[in-house]
Amino acid sequence: MPPAPAESQGSGVRSAHLYLSPFAPHRWLTAAAVIRILIILMAMTNSFTAILPRHPFLQIFIFGTGFICLGWASYLLFLQGRRSRLPVLAVWAQIFLDLALVCLVIGFTGNIKGASTYLLLLVVFEAGLFLGVVPAVFFTILSSLFLWGASYPWPAGDLDRLFHVYDQTLIFLCLIAIAFISGLWNFWLNRMAQFQRDVLDRMNNGFLVVDPNGRLLGMNQAAERILGCSADKCMGKPVETVLVPEAGMECPVLTALKKQIDYISHEFRAVTPSGTRVIGLTTNRISPSDHRKEHLLIVSFSDLTEMARMREEVQRHAHLAVLGELSAELAHEIRNPVTTIRGAAEELARIPETGELTRRLAHMIHRESEHLNSVVGGFLEFSRSGQITVWDPVDVCALAMETAEACRYRFPEGTIRVEIIPEGTECRVAGDPQRLKQVLMNLLNNAMEAMDGRGEAIVRISRSGNALEIRVEDQGPGFPPDKINKLFEPFYSEKPRGTGMGLSICQRVVEAMNGTIQLGNRAEGGAAVIVRFPSYEASDGLISSF
Repeated sequence: MPPAPAESQGSGVRSAHLYLSPFAPHRWLTAAAVIRILIILMAMTNSFTAILPRHPFLQIFIFGTGFICLGWASYLLFLQGRRSRLPVLAVWAQIFLDLALVCLVIGFTGNIKGASTYLLLLVVFEAGLFLGVVPAVFFTILSSLFLWGASYPWPAGDLDRLFHVYDQTLIFLCLIAIAFISGLWNFWLNRMAQFQRDVLDRMNNGFLVVDPNGRLLGMNQAAERILGCSADKCMGKPVETVLVPEAGMECPVLTALKKQIDYISHEFRAVTPSGTRVIGLTTNRISPSDHRKEHLLIVSFSDLTEMARMREEVQRHAHLAVLGELSAELAHEIRNPVTTIRGAAEELARIPETGELTRRLAHMIHRESEHLNSVVGGFLEFSRSGQITVWDPVDVCALAMETAEACRYRFPEGTIRVEIIPEGTECRVAGDPQRLKQVLMNLLNNAMEAMDGRGEAIVRISRSGNALEIRVEDQGPGFPPDKINKLFEPFYSEKPRGTGMGLSICQRVVEAMNGTIQLGNRAEGGAAVIVRFPSYEASDGLISSF
């Protein structure tokens, strides 16, 4: 079986079967392998019937070599059937075996001028086409040396010897011509293949070539980078094992093959070793030149993960803009009853007959009313400007303890604990204390409501380098994994009577203070919200810019 052309150094569309050569299609290689096996069997059968009685040793030698050639050709046919890559050493080994078999046939017939001699032209042509000019010349020299040796003893007469030299020289010139012609084809085919690889490797988009059975024939460097896999490991595998859709969906490449349709800018999520990516995919079928029904499929795709993230960010800001408009309308409606509650609490505290407990509760009502009024006003200002206007040093530990104390009165059956790891950690950040208290209050309320007000919520404050981390943990059911990405969306809530504004407000406040907020579930059960801020010392440059 003529082996596949050896790949030149360099990367690109790496494939064992896809070449620009007209001699390289898979069906031609398979047919050539079958024909070679039949020729070997016929030669062995002929030698068995012709010379077994006269030359048993030569017969055994021919049979042994024939079986080796037959086994090797069958092995390469097996590799071709599985679309495995044929190494360069296998090409050399196959041509050496072909040369040995042809030489044995010529030696067996004893006629160097017979039809068997022309098989050497095929061997040299094979070497030039698949290995290049130099290897083809090498096999030409070996063939010529064999012919000179096989013709020994040479003719005794001067004229006969002259004709013999003429015949051998003519055969050598024919072989060397075939070597250069086939080697030149190999050179230009490799140049074209290298040009193809260079062009595809300079593409930013991933590029795949898939056969009608859904097996991968080629991929460029961009595809390797996006999918996080090596071409050497992926070649010949089913495309659905390389381009893996999220959530068990069918690979769109297989869908295009089954339904004989092409996708245009189709977006889907693919699972890669580096995480889930948003892929934009376009397919295009290539019709064979011989009008067969089978089509190769060209797949061009790009990584749209960052674009999708930006698109989601724009949508989120649009939702927050709606929230800002709504807050402007509600702010005045909220401030009026808050002012009334605060005035009633002040009057209650001034009554001489009021007991100590009532005075303390009235003071708390007044304090929280002031806080609510400040939150409403600040949120209204924040929804309009999108920036934090107050950048003061905030003691997060003291603020967390104050918030926890206020939350305990709302959930008397629960427990709220504040942990500072380690004790005495510097807990200052730069920002607006009222906004940060609003964030902590929302997170603690969510934690206690998730436990129906009866479990334990923990606020853990720790510092790592120039970052301060606040973890609010509970013992509730945790966040639904399939909906965790939606919880920051305005007006989205899993609570029966929730407004869906709490986490959205928290996220915008935290991001405005140069922080990050992340939702997750604890291994031992329950939810965890992680908020990180740059420490006050690390925020000096940021503060000076506002």
